[in-house]
Amino acid sequence: MALNKPAGLVVLNGPTVRGETLEEWIRAHFPDLVFNQKHERAGIVHRLDKETWGLILVAKNQSVFLSLQQQFKERTIKKVYWALVWGNPPKEGRITAPVGRLPGRRLKWGVRPGGRPAITDYQLKKKVLIGQQEYSLVEVRPLTGRTHQIRVHFQYLGHPIFGDQFYGGRRERGRPMFLIAKELEFFHPKKQELLKLVIDLPRELLIWLNQDEKASEKAEGN
Repeated sequence: MALNKPAGLVVLNGPTVRGETLEEWIRAHFPDLVFNQKHERAGIVHRLDKETWGLILVAKNQSVFLSLQQQFKERTIKKVYWALVWGNPPKEGRITAPVGRLPGRRLKWGVRPGGRPAITDYQLKKKVLIGQQEYSLVEVRPLTGRTHQIRVHFQYLGHPIFGDQFYGGRRERGRPMFLIAKELEFFHPKKQELLKLVIDLPRELLIWLNQDEKASEKAEGN
């Protein structure tokens, strides 16, 4: 299964997690699928941060789970995110910086010596003006899968993600984090056919890009 996760939903159960998780939702909505009931992750192959939107793959049996897990491990699955970031980064680039847990901050990660190697490619799609503040809509391709990698790398670059309260986007307090797993490309575990899944931006994110377009139309009208 391919699911489109909304922001605000935690993916996996945990001792400190409160409220419904995606794992619990799968168990509740697919009670006849024995694998999801017995598997400790309900067949969920990979994770997204709580406030990140987008595509998640869920295996219906053990062989599919192992196949997809191996593809992630070998980095043959291509992941494409869209993010709205502060300011104007170069039109394209590669961020190569090790990511590790910050000392004394159990839940926070950052670029630090001794961290695990992490690589993120990105390309500018358009510049966005919201009010008087300039942002950039970027297409992001993480080549590794470290915890909070995209968020940490763009903070490190000096262009934190719009609405990211944890990594430097406090100026948009109360607004959704603009980071979405928009595309996944992988091999079908059974047929070995190349599959590409693409989703649209949710209304909650699209509204911020529309604000920029409305502002441009108003300026042209004047």
